[in-house]
Formats: sequence, C-alpha cells, structure tokens
Amino acid sequence: MKDSAPNLLQARRLGVITRHEAVAFVRADCPVCHSEGVSAHSQVTLIHGNRSVVATLFQVTSDW
Repeated sequence: MKDSAPNLLQARRLGVITRHEAVAFVRADCPVCHSEGVSAHSQVTLIHGNRSVVATLFQVTSDW
C-alpha cells in the first residue's frame, strides 16, 4: 500500500536577496528530494497556512 502523505520539509528564512524571485535551498543529499525526483532548478510549491508560492529549487553541498 502506497502512503499518500506528502513529503514535507521545514522552511526558514536565510536572508538571501533574490529580488522578487522565490527560491528554495536544500541539501543535495536530501532524502525528500531523492524520493520525489526533484533536482536543481526544479519548480517546487512552498505552502504556509492558506498561502503558497512556486519557487526555484537550488541544491547546496555545504552546511549552513
């Protein structure tokens, strides 16, 4: 039986100035990204409460 629950990550602000573009940074070894099949420059939806935004995904390889 396949679990239909979405894979979730906790969001936080990093203080990166991107002008008016929504971006998301995740570690390259993130298990959620591997299980969902997303890679760098994929479009992802960020949801908080009843608001959402589509963001460009960037992968990082260092700790932050």
